[in-house]
Amino acid sequence: MNPPAPAPCAYLGMPSQPYDLMPRTWKPARRLKETSMAEGSNLKTNLMQTPSFPEEIIKEILSPVLAISDDSFRSKAFSNRIPAQSPSNLLAVCKSWLRVATPLLYHVVIVRSQRQAKALARTLEGNELLATFITKLRLEGGYGPPMYHVLRLGKNIEELYLMVSTLSSDSVAGLCEGLPLINPRCLIFDTTGPLYVERNATTRTLIKASCQCIIEKWDNL
Repeated sequence: MNPPAPAPCAYLGMPSQPYDLMPRTWKPARRLKETSMAEGSNLKTNLMQTPSFPEEIIKEILSPVLAISDDSFRSKAFSNRIPAQSPSNLLAVCKSWLRVATPLLYHVVIVRSQRQAKALARTLEGNELLATFITKLRLEGGYGPPMYHVLRLGKNIEELYLMVSTLSSDSVAGLCEGLPLINPRCLIFDTTGPLYVERNATTRTLIKASCQCIIEKWDNL
């Protein structure tokens, strides 16, 4: 005689009949969980045993995602052409992606706020190797003391974008102090801004410090 069909409560892992009377296609919830865990463990093992891609191939895959083109880096229409955030979550995929993506992520650095400046300075001070990857730095403000530490550690900066039309409330002391510590090959002055910004004391201080570096320090230009 065929075993009776399971009651509706069986779908919740609560069979109305003993297991040996149930159809073979039915599994209690506990068994389903154990099976899923076993299958997941086997999948993880298979992934670990799968040969990884060469890092050269990974770089070719990640470069278009992380790269910022020269045109975008130098564009005054920054709000439309430069992404607000870099997809840094790619670094968490695996160790090989972390090794490949880290230099790509720090190759071009764009600072748009005081919060970003503080976070960048804190990160570079915690791992100075990251600062050696920076070859292009775009600053859209003064951002206070943190910029001194960024420039002090960024010895390999070759291209510097300065938005010199800063607000009078913005501090450029750290930036002005750090500018002589680098020696860029290319300098981009962005003077975009209303006249009241271009003529304030903060803007004049930054322009004066930059011109002094051009004359006395930056012999790579």
